[in-house]
Amino acid sequence: MLYNDSTRTRFIEKYTFFERHRDCNKIMTKFPDRIPVICEKYTLDIGLPELDKHKYLVPNDITLGEFMIIIRKRMQLPPSDALFLFVGEFNHIPSSISIMSYLYDNYKSKDGFLYITYSRENTFG
Repeated sequence: MLYNDSTRTRFIEKYTFFERHRDCNKIMTKFPDRIPVICEKYTLDIGLPELDKHKYLVPNDITLGEFMIIIRKRMQLPPSDALFLFVGEFNHIPSSISIMSYLYDNYKSKDGFLYITYSRENTFG
C-alpha cells in the first residue's frame, strides 16, 4: 500500500506548542527517568510503513541503535531493509551508539520532545 501524505498530520502540526509543551511536562513529571520521543516517517518516503504510534517513552540509558531495533520491530521491517534515523530540528545523523539521554540533552525541541525522523534512505545528508 502506498503512503498518502495528504491524509497524515505530523505531531507538530496537529498540536499547538502550548499543548505539546504541557504534555511533555506532564510526562516528565510522571516519568523522570524516561525520555519523551516523537518518531515519525520522513514525509516524502512512500516506501516505508507508517508506525502505529508516534509517541514513545524510552529509558535514559538505551542507545539510538536499541531504539532503532524497537522501531524496526514495530514496522516489521526485514533486516535487509535499510533504516536511517535523523534527530532534532536540523536532522542530525547521530551514531547508533549515542545514548538517548545525550541526544535528548543536545537535540530536544523547545516543547520538550525529542523528534526523530526515519527514512529508508540517507535523504538529508
